[in-house]
Amino acid sequence: MRDARIAVDVGSLLSDTVKIREIRLDGMEMVLEQRGVSSNNLQDIIKSLPARDTQQAEPSGKKLHIDNLEISGTTVKVKVLPVPGKSDITLKLNPITMTNLGSDNKLDAAALSVKILVAIAGGIAEQGAGVLPDEITGALKGELKRLGKASEAVLEEAGKVLKKGADLGKGITEGLKGLPKLGEKKSEEKEQ
Repeated sequence: MRDARIAVDVGSLLSDTVKIREIRLDGMEMVLEQRGVSSNNLQDIIKSLPARDTQQAEPSGKKLHIDNLEISGTTVKVKVLPVPGKSDITLKLNPITMTNLGSDNKLDAAALSVKILVAIAGGIAEQGAGVLPDEITGALKGELKRLGKASEAVLEEAGKVLKKGADLGKGITEGLKGLPKLGEKKSEEKEQ
């Protein structure tokens, strides 16, 4: 990871709920390594996560309330099986932003770790669709579904965040199309 920042309300460290204004994680580099035909290292980690519904599970330890969590600049190096014509693939994930985490008083450090990992895995599955072998994306999606409703809600939210980023990029691209190229005059200026 290139940079990590956290802004916390220091007074809340002594209370039952730690209030965090912002967490920024930037420049993470991950390696997704395929093992065999239908397994990978990220899938193995996800398999070990407890399937729990955060609506019912009570946190252990201190509760967390996070106003804003941003994950940006994430690069995933995917090492695929040695298949003719296939080489390692690098994915650059869209930024992930989550807000108002823990407002239900159910978020602890373990649940936060799950949310972050699931959001990143969801980003890999989405960015890798059509690029990565189906064995990798299908296996990730299967494990994410196993985690239950909490994961689906996080994935849905991550999908919305990724879609907003794509829509913003499309809007910028469309806006730039109407501008004259460098050194070219607008059609109105050409006529005068």
